[in-house]
Amino acid sequence: MISSEHGWEELGESEIPESLELPNSPSRSTRPAHDHKLYRVWSLPLYAVTYIVHSRYRALRPRRLPTLTSLRLPEIYGMLAIGDICGYQGLHLYKQLQLEENYDRGQVANYAGWFYKMFHKNLREPRFPGSSDLTRKGLPRGEDGKVTLLGEILWRLRTIRTTANCRLFASSILEDHIAACDLNDHDASVLVTIVAERLGTGFNQSATFFPEGELRWIAVLTTALRAATIWTGPGRLVALAVNGMQRAALYAFMYPSLTWEYYHFRSIWNIQEPDKAVEAARRQRKVLVDAIRRFTEEKRKDTSSE
Repeated sequence: MISSEHGWEELGESEIPESLELPNSPSRSTRPAHDHKLYRVWSLPLYAVTYIVHSRYRALRPRRLPTLTSLRLPEIYGMLAIGDICGYQGLHLYKQLQLEENYDRGQVANYAGWFYKMFHKNLREPRFPGSSDLTRKGLPRGEDGKVTLLGEILWRLRTIRTTANCRLFASSILEDHIAACDLNDHDASVLVTIVAERLGTGFNQSATFFPEGELRWIAVLTTALRAATIWTGPGRLVALAVNGMQRAALYAFMYPSLTWEYYHFRSIWNIQEPDKAVEAARRQRKVLVDAIRRFTEEKRKDTSSE
């Protein structure tokens, strides 16, 4: 069910789409995207050389000031290299969506961007008491009907780039259309996750999508604690505990930040029936377009009658 409380009432008539073709389609081609495999890993030798130079420099000129993180040079350069590889792999997957043979999957990506444009400015807590989180559909369950521990861990890792608010909002909007298109549980979960990721971040790879920013604050807090342990000189056990917390927080912070683009587009390729997923997206879009037009007509009539 669509209502004006979702925030589209501020859209102008000029923003009403003329067709159900999803916007911002990448240029279609039957030719493979020019993306050599070496291009996706070209930065690895650069990081390796930089690491060698940096480590040799530190061997000759030892650091005088204490470090603010417990991470070693190999970890720092390793994370940067992994981030680059994931970024280039994500770009490669996006380029493949531009091929005509992958048209339906490309439309799923475009729908997520369109959904963000329509709803992100006025995103509120969903007013659907009966709504459920569709990203949890299809999770492995035990005999008691509860999600298994492994399933819960995998779900949390996959949805770490979303918030509960975005997932519930996307679920409530798409639920009826997913059911109408008979989309299987796996694809329903993937579609809602993709939309929720874009709804919370746009196409921003920065770490702004953590729920209420918990991990960012944890990373900052543990860094401050490490600085305090350096200056106050506490016992070894306290220092080890702070170092462990900081390392865990930084890894938890960097993992979704560096891998966002790759996992976002990789999810699109995990959709088993992209034609049904696109049909569900188009059905939802049609309902919203019709609602906007009715709202615009009613507003025009009210204005003319005054």
